[in-house]
Amino acid sequence: MNGIKFRVLKMDEFYKHFSSDRSHMKKNGEWLQPPPTWECIQQEPGTTHNLTDFKDLKDTNTFRYGTVMTLPELCTFFGVDYDKLVQIMVADL
Repeated sequence: MNGIKFRVLKMDEFYKHFSSDRSHMKKNGEWLQPPPTWECIQQEPGTTHNLTDFKDLKDTNTFRYGTVMTLPELCTFFGVDYDKLVQIMVADL
């Protein structure tokens, strides 16, 4: 489970910098599902889509927002006992 990673960032940082042009919702130019009725999220001027950057959790990622953490690091960050969490997760399998 140590291979699981998360991007952790403050809500206001996410809100200020996240943009999506919904291109991830299309295949060959066609909608996979009907798009939401609200406007695309475009926060940072000149940025139309950075969802891929937010989702990239590789160690080599130089994306500047948030911190990429492993599951044990995330548990420490939030004050959760990693070993107990793993016991709970394994018990549910």
